[in-house]
Amino acid sequence: MRMVLGGAFGIGAVMVACGGSSSSDDGAAGGSAGQMGSAGTAGTAGAAGGSMGSMPTQAEVDACRAFQTAVCGKIEQCQPGIFGVFFTDQNDCIEGRTAACAELALAPGASSMPADIETCAAAWTALDCDGYNEAQNNAPPIAGCEIPAGALANGEPCVGGGQCQSLLCKGRDEATCGTCETRGAESEPCSNTFECDFGLVCAQSSCKKEKLVGETCGQFEAPCKRPLRCVGGTCAAGIAEGQSCDPSFGECDNIDDALFCNRTTRVCEKFGAATSLGDPCGLLPGGGAVGCESPLRCEVTNTQTFVGGCVMESGPGEPCFDQTQFGLSPVQCRTGLECINDVCVEPDRNACG
Repeated sequence: MRMVLGGAFGIGAVMVACGGSSSSDDGAAGGSAGQMGSAGTAGTAGAAGGSMGSMPTQAEVDACRAFQTAVCGKIEQCQPGIFGVFFTDQNDCIEGRTAACAELALAPGASSMPADIETCAAAWTALDCDGYNEAQNNAPPIAGCEIPAGALANGEPCVGGGQCQSLLCKGRDEATCGTCETRGAESEPCSNTFECDFGLVCAQSSCKKEKLVGETCGQFEAPCKRPLRCVGGTCAAGIAEGQSCDPSFGECDNIDDALFCNRTTRVCEKFGAATSLGDPCGLLPGGGAVGCESPLRCEVTNTQTFVGGCVMESGPGEPCFDQTQFGLSPVQCRTGLECINDVCVEPDRNACG
């Protein structure tokens, strides 16, 4: 089973990409930007260096598949609840991201080589779950996954951070091309976490350090460092299924078990799964949260209550709706497609530069 959910439920879609961080299409729950590859929302980032108009070499495809295999295996090992929500099986997790990674091998200015990606794959395979959690949310690169700086200077167009000297391709969601820019230091403005320096997160539109165990937290504070949750206003271990919770905070364990706090019963529970076209989904009036099994997706029709219905995921040339402005993941298009100007398109990953 793979359900398509949105960020309004306290959990971002776990996607796997390859290379340095780009714009808001990288990372959320389960994110691991700052590595040679990142497990975040529909990441787009540079991989091995290539030439525009070429096809990925077999070495590039094999290296990308090895990396995605390592990351997908680690997600299933360390976040089995999350994995079951977003992926049918390992192949579902691996294949679409492998193709995107290999295509980005050709992005002008990217400098990572297949050997770099394979080294990073081995490093991911060797991580235990504590190391996996530490590697999330814009953490500095783990040993073996340091990202070689790209060739493009600030201000040049890009499709992925691996092309840029700064390792940040900003604004990729806003147009066909993003722009290479410098990552923000602590307290500098941001629109998403991956515009911030490694080790920082974007909260209340500025780059901040995550909160540690015992520190105060809340809606207007920086988030707790994973796998901690905000429990009663203090960073602590997430609340287990069946236990009471306060829906005002992200108290339930959505790292291991993909739980949310029912707004009516005020108890931590698993997300529901809608299976038929037209089924209600989103944050339902009874307090529950329901996603749609693939290939359906949840189209939110009321952006105030986040209630909608299950529709088919959009294919190439079909309409889509960018939900990021409402705090939702842009999951309307099929895996591998992007929602640009309200239409699902095959991304031209070599169109910039």
